[in-house]
Amino acid sequence: MSSARRDRLEAHLARLRSPSQDTQKRRAANWPLYAAFTGSAMAMATNAPVPYIANNLRLGANPNLAVSELPFVSLQEEPLIRAVKLAMAMRSATHLEGIVPAVVQASQSNTPTIAPGGIVPLYGTASMIQPGAWASIYGTNLASGTAVWNDDFPTSLGGTSVTINGKSAYLSFVSSGQINFQAPDDTALGPVSVVVTTSAGQATSSVTLHPYSPAFELRDARHVTAIIVRSDGSGAYGNGAYDILGPTGSCFGYPTVAAQTGDVVEIFGVGFGPTNPVVAAGQVFAGAAPITEPFSLNINGVFVTPTFVGLAGAGLYQINLVVPPGIGQGDVPIFASVDVLGTQPNALFSLPGGSLVEGSCVYTGDGGDGGDGGDGGGDGGDGGDGGDGGDGGDGGDGG
Repeated sequence: MSSARRDRLEAHLARLRSPSQDTQKRRAANWPLYAAFTGSAMAMATNAPVPYIANNLRLGANPNLAVSELPFVSLQEEPLIRAVKLAMAMRSATHLEGIVPAVVQASQSNTPTIAPGGIVPLYGTASMIQPGAWASIYGTNLASGTAVWNDDFPTSLGGTSVTINGKSAYLSFVSSGQINFQAPDDTALGPVSVVVTTSAGQATSSVTLHPYSPAFELRDARHVTAIIVRSDGSGAYGNGAYDILGPTGSCFGYPTVAAQTGDVVEIFGVGFGPTNPVVAAGQVFAGAAPITEPFSLNINGVFVTPTFVGLAGAGLYQINLVVPPGIGQGDVPIFASVDVLGTQPNALFSLPGGSLVEGSCVYTGDGGDGGDGGDGGGDGGDGGDGGDGGDGGDGGDGG
């Protein structure tokens, strides 16, 4: 997408939500992450075998296929989900409250400082990250200004650099209070050093490296980032190809739709563990790489078997599922785990019905009847194609 088009979309969202100047800067900083989502085909076809999807449906590359045969049309030039996710990509101070309180404390010098517990997975809360995953550092004086990558996985950005266990991280965004980065590949496990270097000095902290540290991408403080595939072309985005998951209406300032029984949904996140094939950090990835570790998904107390769990872009994971019946109304809890480690608490998945909680975008429901969502196992790659990572920004992740 051209910079002019991106600027127009930013201006439109600014009018819708009247954000502060700081919020607008943060949106721009997170552009690469959400561009990466739409650079992927984000394929989902429950009736198609994996080889068919992988070999024939790379962004609809086969011109002989009818549109109805395509599990998901190309979003390469589609701006809408990119623009929407610009508006929701950045955590507010409210999200951070009680997690990294030092973020909001002013420093008395220009020397960088890292907040206690301030190194976390993107939208996660635990001070544990996966090598190759996208993560954030919070603190003060982390950069002399705001800078955004050029989709090129730099190891120095705006005069700031980061090392994890002595290895250079790939930076997508830097500002005084936050750094978004892709952790370098590493075989080390356990506590390792983290060093942020600027022209004013260095800040040192530590984080735990682990083979997985899962976290959902979030739309706001709690709603997971996901789309609903519309094979009949009825969606609000992507020339009818998809809707954006959320409470039905425009609570977030743009149209979202709650998922109904039988809907095909794709959820996005980070840190869901090793994949086969292995995908190296610091470079564009175009394809689908299923995870190799045991995976479980629970929506409102119902275990749901996904049809695909794996990387769909550099450091970006995708969970494909079909919504089972009987799992409740309104915004219900969603939780995923890789082996014994789980996603952040209190995440929500939007279903129809329920009553709006005043002053929020949360709808409470009746809890459902338990449903028959399956055994929760999933095999990490049974019917999805992570698609085409695109070119740097569309294959990377800005955090």
